[in-house]
Parts: sequence; C-alpha cells; structure tokens
Amino acid sequence: MAKQISSIQLKGRLLNISYYKAKHMRQGVARMTDPNASERAKTSPNYAAFRAYGKEFGMTGDYVSKFISGLPYREQYMLNPNRTADLTKWMIPYLAYDTTDPVGKRNYRGDNIQTAFVQWLQKQVKLSAMDILGTNYEFTVYENLPSQPSQFQFTAWYNEDLVARFRSRGFDGFYYNLYTVIEVFPYFNSVTQNYDKYPCGTVERVAGSWDISSELDCTITYSIPFTADGNNYTKMVLLILRPYRQTEDGSKVALLEYCTALMGRVRQLPL
Repeated sequence: MAKQISSIQLKGRLLNISYYKAKHMRQGVARMTDPNASERAKTSPNYAAFRAYGKEFGMTGDYVSKFISGLPYREQYMLNPNRTADLTKWMIPYLAYDTTDPVGKRNYRGDNIQTAFVQWLQKQVKLSAMDILGTNYEFTVYENLPSQPSQFQFTAWYNEDLVARFRSRGFDGFYYNLYTVIEVFPYFNSVTQNYDKYPCGTVERVAGSWDISSELDCTITYSIPFTADGNNYTKMVLLILRPYRQTEDGSKVALLEYCTALMGRVRQLPL
C-alpha cells in the first residue's frame, strides 16, 4: 500500500492499481491488484476451502433475505436496518452442529437452532409489547398433545395501568393480526451439488381490533393445525399489534411507529 501525495486524490482502478480512501487517513492510498486473483479463487485447488465456506455464506445470506422479506409489516417493527447481514452472521456458527457433511455441504438442522432462531427475531422488535402494554398481557403457545393441534392465547388485561399507558400516548386501541409461519432451512442437494431453496410459508389466521373503550380484556385464541416437527424447519406464531388513534369523525388511524410483534416457537410432536 502506498500513499497518494498528489493534490489530486484518485479513486477507482487504473490498469493494475486500485486507488481508494482508507479510514483514519487524510490522504488516499493505492495498491497493486492481481488480475488473475479472481480466476484463481474460482478454480484453483488452493482456494477450495475458500469456495466451500463462500457457498455456505451465500446460501445463508440468500435464505435470510427471502425469509425476512416474507414477514408481514417487517419495515414497521424490525429495529435493525442491518438485520439481514446480522442474522446471516448469527446463523453461520450453527453449521458447526452438522458434523456429518463436509464444509460447503453442511446444513442447518436440529433443535439447537430452531428456538434460538425465533428468540433472535423477537429481539429485533423496535418497541416490545411491554413498552406499550406494560405487564398487562400474557402471550402463550401451549405444548401440544401428541399429534394434536397446539393452542395459542394472547390476553391484554383491561385495568387502570393499561388505560393510563394508552392515554399517555394517545392510543384508543390496536389492530391485531395473528400469523403462523413455517420456515424451511435450505438443504444441500447431492444431485445438483447446490442448496435447494425453500420459501417461507406465512399464513394469516386471525385479524381484528380491540378498543379500550370496551372496558373488557382483549383475548385472542387459535388452534394451530398439527404438522409433525422436523429437524429441517421451524414453526412459529407471530402476533402483530398496531395501536391506533380515533379521529373526531370516528375513523381509526394506525400508528405504525408504535407497531410491535410477539413471536413464539410452536413445538408439535407426533405420537
């Protein structure tokens, strides 16, 4: 690497020299580039490990991008603008649990990642349900009886504390949407020698609204259909809450900046 001492600072490539600006340096720098490096990385046996790790990284990044883009209201409640890159980085170490397949063909499998995956997503919520509801709610996904549906319940208790919280922010109630999500991890196909890609299956199950003027508890229940647990996918329930404000003409305006989400893994064991 060499410093640029000219009053004209270059950026970009010229012949085999790359000109750029480095952090914490006032002057630009330049370095020689190897025009054959790209081809060696693609074909040379010396770069086999590099290509294998790259395939796993690319598979993970592509999967995460498609999964997150399939979640409803993601722009309203996801906190981290770098969520795709961060989730990709978070997932990569879990490939080490696959001790059967070689690097470049490893898969995300088993219970070790499934619960942690849902918990990681929950932490990305901009405002937690507790920020809005305090401790005045319960969110539960019950353990299922073998080969039977799983029961889900959410309750927000109407009381003085909840009323005070809503009035302080100008909330008159909230819309709610309940989804079930089945996300299938990519799997290495020994025939094509590439990873098969699976879409995220998101289905809306319940939708409605609750107004604080009802002076009643808000209770949402659902019986989640049974699909046998597998080690290559995760089932989860996703509840979106969107507070609203009622205008003088009676219309309701959703306050998307206060949108929150609750998530829980669904475990369903066969007989």
